[in-house]
Amino acid sequence: MQNLYGGIFQWVNEGRPVYNQQGLTKNIHPYSALWSPWLSQGTKVYE
Repeated sequence: MQNLYGGIFQWVNEGRPVYNQQGLTKNIHPYSALWSPWLSQGTKVYE
């Protein structure tokens, strides 16, 4: 196990792939509206 420097936001902003149970996804949960400005790529979902 390793620490993901920059977190999921940096990972997605760099165009790296993210997967869920259905496969490749663009849906990213930015935790709250306060954190969402850090996510410039992907589709922000809050549920």
